[in-house]
Amino acid sequence: MRSLAFALAVVLCGIGPAARAEDEPPPLHERVNVAIDRGVSWLRSAQHEDGSWGTTAYAGARSYDGQDGAYDFPAGPTAFALYTLLKCEVEPDAPEIERGFAWLSKLRGELSTYEIAAMILAIEARHNQTKRERKREAAAELATKPGKRPDLRVKLPKADAAWMRKLVEALEDRHMKPGWRYFRPNSPQNVGADQDTSATAMSMLAILAAHRCGIDVPRKLVVGTVRWTLDQQDADGPLAADSGPLKGAQVRGWAYVRDTPLDTERTVTDGNMTTAAMISLLCAQRVLEKKGPVALKKLQPKIDVAIRDGIAWLDAHWTVTKNPQGTHYLYMYLYGLERVGDLRRTPMLGGHDWYTEGATLLVDQQEQGGRWLKKDTHPPFDTLNTCFALLFLDRASLAVTTGGR
Repeated sequence: MRSLAFALAVVLCGIGPAARAEDEPPPLHERVNVAIDRGVSWLRSAQHEDGSWGTTAYAGARSYDGQDGAYDFPAGPTAFALYTLLKCEVEPDAPEIERGFAWLSKLRGELSTYEIAAMILAIEARHNQTKRERKREAAAELATKPGKRPDLRVKLPKADAAWMRKLVEALEDRHMKPGWRYFRPNSPQNVGADQDTSATAMSMLAILAAHRCGIDVPRKLVVGTVRWTLDQQDADGPLAADSGPLKGAQVRGWAYVRDTPLDTERTVTDGNMTTAAMISLLCAQRVLEKKGPVALKKLQPKIDVAIRDGIAWLDAHWTVTKNPQGTHYLYMYLYGLERVGDLRRTPMLGGHDWYTEGATLLVDQQEQGGRWLKKDTHPPFDTLNTCFALLFLDRASLAVTTGGR
């Protein structure tokens, strides 16, 4: 499919093959597509025989590669690996996919917010492998009869629709009015704050995926999340230096948690959380366009200012070699850039070609075996970081040859 997309770009845009010196590296789109294929191959091979990724037990286990500090919530890495493989065009009936969903379907007991959200994303991806919203909408329009509006809903079979509905209800049950944390309200595992920027962003990605499948949460839940996210942004900042689209913007980002008694969670603003907050706002905007247009009309000016100022923060602290102003989660930060760029449908963030810069870094940092391993997140380091890298790189040919997203 990726090679076909590039072939179409060649025909439509007049891009022709050019002679290349023997010592000249391949063009970026070729390196990216090789990296995707290698990464997908590694991720498929990292699955356990039981269908899971990351760890095989809820407590007392070590991560599958023997690292210390096993991640005791394996539904998250498993669902996120399925989501990644499906968005990278692995067939829904592939053995790894079927084993993974079978393992997830047998889970019982308390699930964290992240696990529930990742499972929703995986179920939607099982029936909607198109990652780019613009491509999905264009395909729907082509299949629509003249004079009729395209149906953009993702159609789920009965069993998966029922499964997703239960997961969405569980996500609602964990909503803290107005954001999300790790578990249900009043859970002893929710130490510190009642909400955080990261869990809220993951939840809103899932809410948008469920919305595409015709399963919605109450409008007031989405509106409340928007208002909370707006309130968490830095109160003020310097004016942006840019005289273009960022003219008049303030350099304002987001932190992980603002109000918490825990010193370990009272963080400064960083790139990972700034992209996460913008993801929440952009996902909520998409949902409210259909389910809350009156509320959105009132909130839209504030959302626009918050997004503009957030991009000004990214522009002022721009880098793709680290999480700006932070010490961890480089690949998660890059995935955040990708989600913001794709949801806004723009090849530029501030004055930066975010895709080309990030893709160049990722193809250079991929290990020979196909994985990405950077121990700046919790285990399973390589599974999660490989997923983040693949989701950033996915379907690169058109983007890096024409600037299209």
